[in-house]
Amino acid sequence: MSLVIILVLIVLCAAAFMFFFREKKTIQKTETVVGLTIENVKKGAALSFTGIGPQLLDFDAIVEKRHTYKEGSVTWFELECMAGGATYWLEVVPGEDKKLSVTYKKVSLEDIKVSAGDLYEMDENETGTIRYNSIEYSYVDSGEAMYLEDSLEDKAEGYYYWDFESKESKQYINIEKWSDGKFDVSLAEPVNESQITIFS
Repeated sequence: MSLVIILVLIVLCAAAFMFFFREKKTIQKTETVVGLTIENVKKGAALSFTGIGPQLLDFDAIVEKRHTYKEGSVTWFELECMAGGATYWLEVVPGEDKKLSVTYKKVSLEDIKVSAGDLYEMDENETGTIRYNSIEYSYVDSGEAMYLEDSLEDKAEGYYYWDFESKESKQYINIEKWSDGKFDVSLAEPVNESQITIFS
């Protein structure tokens, strides 16, 4: 066999090996990306959001923290995401009827013109409304829950919550009262998984 033929065979074998190796790596990478779900997203993951908030914002974000919430036998989690200088919170309630929502803005009780007394009355009567930015939000639920910062048991803190929903605009107002007496007021909306892309 001539030297030229031997060299050609060596080159062909090397090319075939490199092609096979590259193909294998590509498949493994694709399988890893496809295997990612919102349930197993951790701190440091990169997400892309589309159509968020009244302005239908599109943005990329990094997951800074993953928090856990508990109420009775129900457990859900929240991804605290940074996008530029803004913070967004993606709440995920797992299960067959999985629910996702994004908190896109924080306001105050003064902004929504509601007092602590108003909230206590709505809690007792299990009814009430809030009007904010010409949108009416109706009382949905209230109660006690547990918040685990960074999903750590030693950072658990109890809080009281009030949830309101606007039927016409599919928007939420969520209010939380913490052990130090501080109230957090959040504007949120339900989202579909199709509005979120997981990159890592």
